[in-house]
Amino acid sequence: MGSGSSSQSPALHKAVDVPNLKIAITGDPEVGKTSILSRYIRNQFSPVYIQTYKAAIENVVRKFNVPGHAKVPITFWDIPGHEDLPLHSSYFTDLDAVIVVVDLSVPTSLESAVGWRQTVLSSASFTNSDEMDETKEKQTTSKHLKNIEDIPFLLMGNKLDLCLDNKEEDVTEKAEKNMVVSNKVQQLEEIAGQGFTGSIAVSARNNDMSVHAAIQAFLRHMLEHRGLVQRKWVACPDNQQGGKPSGRPRYEQERQLKVIGVKEIDTKFDQAEEILYRVASLQRYQEDSRSKFSTQCVEAGVIANSQDASMQNCLVALRDKLIELDLKLQLKLNDEFCHLEVKASSEDAHLDKNIRYAIKTFNKEYAAVTKAILAEFPVAESKLSQIESQVDHLCKIYQKEMKAQKGHGLLDNHQLQRVLFMWHTQCQSACS
Repeated sequence: MGSGSSSQSPALHKAVDVPNLKIAITGDPEVGKTSILSRYIRNQFSPVYIQTYKAAIENVVRKFNVPGHAKVPITFWDIPGHEDLPLHSSYFTDLDAVIVVVDLSVPTSLESAVGWRQTVLSSASFTNSDEMDETKEKQTTSKHLKNIEDIPFLLMGNKLDLCLDNKEEDVTEKAEKNMVVSNKVQQLEEIAGQGFTGSIAVSARNNDMSVHAAIQAFLRHMLEHRGLVQRKWVACPDNQQGGKPSGRPRYEQERQLKVIGVKEIDTKFDQAEEILYRVASLQRYQEDSRSKFSTQCVEAGVIANSQDASMQNCLVALRDKLIELDLKLQLKLNDEFCHLEVKASSEDAHLDKNIRYAIKTFNKEYAAVTKAILAEFPVAESKLSQIESQVDHLCKIYQKEMKAQKGHGLLDNHQLQRVLFMWHTQCQSACS
């Protein structure tokens, strides 16, 4: 993008106050509920199994990039797999969300997921924290949710590593692992269709950030869906000549996956479209903020011209410029990415206004969107991979149907090839 359009940046939403959220983690004994929570909160894992006999409560504050670095207090309730039913009513009061954990290495564990969802719904209730009646009966309203059926559920399949470890070594490793993951994802998706917001396969044992990314994405979705926060980088109107809104989104994008005319495949394509749009929006905003930072460095006299204003050149030139001003530029790691800090070497040191604007752009815009990319892209890639497996599965079904009906199925061979080609060309490199 040219520097001419980089002087404008998308409107940023102000942070809002987010009340404490109550999240219950449920599931059968020994599925790894406590390990999931420990991996998410402390990034730790213990190979020693210790049964949970009573509900354990963990409080944590997490940052979300919607809006800018909003801090969300969360109370997790680690619910025992074996517990007296009367206690469920206290556990599941005023819930904001539920994570149902299953053991992917135990087929019967997957079958219990729907039962756990029903257990929560039958025991859940909401209280009115502002005003209770004289009989102190539980009310069906809360500050955020009004209906028990509105409680979002995430189906989390744990111990994916055990599924992979159980396979024979003489089979081609990559193909075998892909098949295992595809099968487990398919099973989770089938169960998730029974009232769950979504599903994900993870490993609490492996330190691959899958647990952290899954829970963060789920909570972010929950917050946005309920209107407690808004995306920091939403599509917002550009200004036409005269300053009037054009009504077009800033990052307008044509649909990448065309409508096929088969409901099941088109539904999967719609899900992928949302992911692709989010990925493209973040990529474009990152490029906009990078270009804006470069332009401001040129305007501040940090670097000579825009042709030489790469990110690396700008940072090096900015460092040298601040040395001339008796200042020191420091690049510090902050939440998996870096930000710029300026330290004065003497009391007489003064930071130029234009340079200050450039540093602010780097920290508030470029660094912020890059953190969002680092957090969201692995989840997006995983989701696209899951949808790809589902589309491939549907195409195989329709291919068999076409053969059985001698070419008169919902999709002919040409259309099937078009579906797969369109998927691979549009989605494979989206998060790379």
